[in-house]
Amino acid sequence: PFWFILCGNMLKIFRFMEFLFFFYYKTVNVLIFPLYFCMISTNQHEEVKMMIYTEKVIPFENRAGGKGTGILRIAMEDEQLEGRAKAIMSVTLHPGSSIGSHQHVGNLEIYYVLKGEGIFTVNGKSEPIHAGQAGSMNPGDWHSIENTGSEDMLISAVILYE
Repeated sequence: PFWFILCGNMLKIFRFMEFLFFFYYKTVNVLIFPLYFCMISTNQHEEVKMMIYTEKVIPFENRAGGKGTGILRIAMEDEQLEGRAKAIMSVTLHPGSSIGSHQHVGNLEIYYVLKGEGIFTVNGKSEPIHAGQAGSMNPGDWHSIENTGSEDMLISAVILYE
């Protein structure tokens, strides 16, 4: 049928458009996005919400019963994440420092070590961890992390709701 040929040709056109971010044709007020065939009426005068946030820097000492010092850099929290996650942050642990054993209730946490090395403990089981490795904790798990290296340990962390 003719419509099948037309749709097949449209698919080829849209595959070509995968290489473009978007095309905005002002005279008919239609947005065409790659991989999608959708027409969206837009308000040209609508204000765009910025999605750039300034981190909160929180130095700490003996966090959660741990030892030594470090720095929390909270990039985004629940409010900015619109309830999709609790927080996105980085943690700097100075040599010999740790975050003591603590529990997250109602959420899980994922660590990704960007720099340094240490010991990661979940529910009493300890494993060495170093740059390029990740660790995760399920809701209710007790966990801690210690920097055992001679340089700062830098960790990226995301706390997600169950």
